[in-house]
Amino acid sequence: MKGSTFTFHALTRIWFAAGERIPEQIKKDLAEVQAFIMNPQNRVAVELVFAGPISIYRGFPEVHPDTGLQSIPMHIISMEEYGYSKELDTTIRMTAEWEKPNFGYTYQLVKNLDVPAEARMVMTLKFDGVHGRLAEVLKAGQPTMAKQLIAHIQSFPFTNGNTVFQHVGNEARPIVTTKGAVFGYLAYGIMTPQYQLGPTHKGPPENVTSHLKTDRIKAPNLTGKESDFLLHRV
Repeated sequence: MKGSTFTFHALTRIWFAAGERIPEQIKKDLAEVQAFIMNPQNRVAVELVFAGPISIYRGFPEVHPDTGLQSIPMHIISMEEYGYSKELDTTIRMTAEWEKPNFGYTYQLVKNLDVPAEARMVMTLKFDGVHGRLAEVLKAGQPTMAKQLIAHIQSFPFTNGNTVFQHVGNEARPIVTTKGAVFGYLAYGIMTPQYQLGPTHKGPPENVTSHLKTDRIKAPNLTGKESDFLLHRV
């Protein structure tokens, strides 16, 4: 439903390695870092599984002047997932850095059909410690990570396991603390909507930021790289 908010239960899996586990000579090459982490022979990857609710506001369709295909802007307006790692002996809370864009589009692939479609999103994830060995380190560092996601959509809203949002690109993503130190690297990640939580509501909820309380929401300030990705220029 256009101009509406819905919430779904998400299952997110990421493959991570601590910064000190990565050889210094490859840290400047993020593609090599990703390959190093994902190589099981190196035994540095930690798989983390998170679960929790995500709420998205879907705006009003925008029509491309040349193709006539529609795109629908999407704002992530709330997110709170939790996961426990036996290897790290830590329970971690994952949310979004709300001062950064957490935004995307669902693209119509064929006129007059809502599905199949494609979704592209840019996000900045934020990690916090709940309890365990690294909880205080995470609380102090408040590390964040920018990433891009892409998915093929088979239902609207995308609230079932037929949709999988995947990490974009062949490079690892640094997870950086507020002081600029690299806490670790995300090599790959996927997010699968499991099921919708509650009904779909018309309009944005009242407790979100004021720029969402309008009839038509606008894209946030994006970098050139983010715009190229979201607008299908790359």
